[in-house]
Amino acid sequence: MITEQMQKDVCSCGLWMINYMEYWTGTNLSDHVTHEDISNFRFKLPAILYNSPLNEARGLPDNEQQNQTPVHLVDDVVELDEMDILMSGSAKLISTIKWTSKEELLSWICSTIRCTADDGTLDKGWVRSIRPYPITLSLRKIINILREDTEMEHESFNMAIRMVACNKEMMLHKQKYHFMDVKFAEITGFGRDPRCTGGIDKVYYNKLKKVLECWPDMHYKIQDCSQILLPYYQNGLYISFILDMQNKTVHIMDPLEPLPDHACLKGYHQEMAYIPTFHTNARMFNLAMALSNSRWSENIYYWERKYPKYVTKVSGHKYWKLGGFLVYNFMKSWDGVRLPQITTLSSTLRKEFLADILTSPANECFNIPEDVQQMIKDLRQM
Repeated sequence: MITEQMQKDVCSCGLWMINYMEYWTGTNLSDHVTHEDISNFRFKLPAILYNSPLNEARGLPDNEQQNQTPVHLVDDVVELDEMDILMSGSAKLISTIKWTSKEELLSWICSTIRCTADDGTLDKGWVRSIRPYPITLSLRKIINILREDTEMEHESFNMAIRMVACNKEMMLHKQKYHFMDVKFAEITGFGRDPRCTGGIDKVYYNKLKKVLECWPDMHYKIQDCSQILLPYYQNGLYISFILDMQNKTVHIMDPLEPLPDHACLKGYHQEMAYIPTFHTNARMFNLAMALSNSRWSENIYYWERKYPKYVTKVSGHKYWKLGGFLVYNFMKSWDGVRLPQITTLSSTLRKEFLADILTSPANECFNIPEDVQQMIKDLRQM
């Protein structure tokens, strides 16, 4: 049943009605439709109508259009409508467009990705990075980033962290940060019974040591880093731990508001909920540090813990899928002292995350269509 208003404007009634008719099963809707979906559908519908086998005018010359004055060039920019762009699929045509804003361009990229995807292209790699270990994001995973009913996938998160850690601005940062991804959580088996994690052998030690090695083409030692940014993942939930190595402080940043009536928290301080998680985290981190730095003798479990009030948070079951996107922004935006205010709008978080991945020069894949490549090139310049 629909229990809350879904339409956010006064001009999309017909588009919503078409989607209701398409997804209605007789008792409910088979898919969750958002206002962003409807905005994208507005651009997709002309192509659907044009390509329909019921369209008897498809492919026929438009005599009225032939008698009209040709389109003029204004400042070397061709005036085009949405149908021209969607039906052309031409990088050369795309390159003539002057985008009014980054948001408009991002919306076009997302719409084009959705319109061009089919069963034969979904598993083609669009983003790839080989070092320090191979990650490939297929078109299917790219589309999943934009789906509001989907949580952050590990490979997407790891790819984005890798690209932040290796960008030129971060290399020139006065304070040396070491970014970690959720590979650490995967290796150490956070959230699992210790009896099920298997024995600790040489292979395990080597994997654990690698998570604290410097990133490719960067030259530093972990003991020289002023801060270590460590994401944590368990059962769909992401948390960020910022380890201040100089002041021996741990900033714990959880993007989800705690449940006020949670049974296990009654009578306890809110911070008590993080103690078991941090205990496991600290134990495995100390082991990794000892493998990377023979002089390491600290135990971060006993460091001062801070739970910053300025951390952007969301509440309610509808928002828990944004945890990975918010933690990514915590790590990306951290300046060593505090965080800026970060949007909690799902569509914006997802589009900007996708933009960071697609525009990174670290992408070693060449399967992206030419028209999307041209838009990505334009996006880098904005």
